[in-house]
Amino acid sequence: MDDVTDDALLEELASLLGRALLTGAGAAPHEVPWRGPAGRALAIALPSDLSEVRSVVHWARRTRTRLLPQGAVTGLVGASTPPPRGPRPVVLSTDALNARTEVREADAVAVVDAGVRLSALNAEAARIGLELPVDLAADPSVGAMVATNTGGSRVMAHGDMSHHVLGVQAVIADETASVIGNLRGLRKDNTGPDPTRLLIGSAGALGVITAVAVALSPIPAERSTVLVGPIPDTAAVDLLTALRQAMGGRLSAFEVMCPAAVAAGVERARMSGDVTVGQDPDVLVLVEASGPAGCGDDLVEAVASVNLPDTSRTDAAATPGSGVPGAVVPHAEAWGLRHGITEGLRSRGEVLGFDLSVRPSDLPALRAGVRELVASRNPALTVADFGHWGDGGIHANVLIPAGAGFSSADTESLRHDVYELVGDRFGGSWSAEHGIGPLNADQWRATTPSAEVSLLTAAKDAADPRRILGHPGLPFG
Repeated sequence: MDDVTDDALLEELASLLGRALLTGAGAAPHEVPWRGPAGRALAIALPSDLSEVRSVVHWARRTRTRLLPQGAVTGLVGASTPPPRGPRPVVLSTDALNARTEVREADAVAVVDAGVRLSALNAEAARIGLELPVDLAADPSVGAMVATNTGGSRVMAHGDMSHHVLGVQAVIADETASVIGNLRGLRKDNTGPDPTRLLIGSAGALGVITAVAVALSPIPAERSTVLVGPIPDTAAVDLLTALRQAMGGRLSAFEVMCPAAVAAGVERARMSGDVTVGQDPDVLVLVEASGPAGCGDDLVEAVASVNLPDTSRTDAAATPGSGVPGAVVPHAEAWGLRHGITEGLRSRGEVLGFDLSVRPSDLPALRAGVRELVASRNPALTVADFGHWGDGGIHANVLIPAGAGFSSADTESLRHDVYELVGDRFGGSWSAEHGIGPLNADQWRATTPSAEVSLLTAAKDAADPRRILGHPGLPFG
C-alpha cells in the first residue's frame, strides 16, 4: 500500500472505532520494547470492548493489514512491539480493554478483560483474601500473560500461567471475526479437546485474547524470606534438595543470583543492611516460604540445619540484610533486590538475554558452560545469571559494555552456540518462560519437529487464513 492508501485505510479504521488512532509521538510507547531496538507501527488501535476488537480484526482481514496484538509491552523476545524494518503493522493494544475485573469469592475465580494489569487484579482479589499467585518483576496485562504463558518466581509452587487459566475468550481472523472460548470459569470440563488452549503461549498469532477466567488462590497467612550465601553454586543445589524435603509445598520460591547480578540488583534495591556479593562461582540464594503462620520459623530452622560448606556461616537469626548464610530479610527488601536485577543490568550496557531451563542438578554445569563460551568470544563480556532454580530456570544474561566491539553477527553466533549448549549437552530448553518471538524464531524452526509444525500450521489456517495476526517475525505467524 502507498502512503495515500495507508492514510485512507487508517481513517476508515478510526471511523469504525469512533476515535482517533495513535500515531507519531503518541505511538512511541507502543513501539519501544523493554529490550532491543524500537519498531515502527502504522498506527495504534485501542478497542475498548469485544465488538470493537471484532471490528478491528475484520478490517485488518479485509484490507490484508498485519495486526499485532499487544499487552503491556513487558515481553523480552521481541514479539510485543513492531519490527524496526519492513512493512509496518497496526498495533492492536489491549490497554483500553480493562473495564471488567470480576472476582467471584465463592468460586475463587476472576474474570477480567485482557488489558487488566496483574497488579489491578491482585488488588481487587486481595479485598477478599485471594490472589493470582504469579510473581513477576514487571506488571503485565493478564491477557498477555496468557498469550505468552508467563512463568515467574513462584512456578515451583504454583506453576506457570497455563495452570491458572480456566477459560479464554478470543477473536480469530476467520471470515466473520468469530468469537471463540468461554468465561464460565469451570475447573472441570472434559467435553473434548479445548482448542482455546492453543492460544496459551501463541503470542497473538492465533487470535486476539479479549478476556480471561483465572483460578485464584488464598493469600498465605505468612510469607518469609531468607538470604543464604554467598555459597558455592553446587551447594545451592544441595540446599534446594534439603529445603524441598523439609518444607514441601510451603517452599514457594528458590531464586539464585550470581555476584554480577546481585551487584546490579543492589543498585536498585532499598536494603536496610549490606549484602555480601561474593565471587563466581559462589551465588546468593533467596528462599521464600509461604503458608500458615509460623512457616517462616520453620524455614529458618530448615536452612540452619543444612550443612553448607561456608565456614563463616553465622546463626540463622543474623542481622537482616547482612547477606550471610541464613539471614532473615524483610520480604519487600529481598524481592526488591531480586526484581531490581534486570533494570540494574540494563543501566550498565546492552544486555543479551538467555532464558534457559535444565534439570536443577545441571545448573552449576550449565553456568560453567555458558561462562566458558562467553569468555572464548570476548573477555569484555560479563555473564550475570540469576533465576528460578527451584524449577530449573536461569536467566543467563550477558552484559555487553559500550565499546566492547561485539557485532550483531557475534551476537547471533553466541546466541546459536548457547542454544546448542543447553539443548544438545543438557537436554534443556532455550525458551524456559519468555515464549517465542523474532529473537528466537530461527531456533524454533530448527528444533521443532515437522509433525508439530504441521499441527500448528493447520490451526493457523483455520484461525487466520490470510496470515494477518501476530508479529511478522513469529515462526508460526
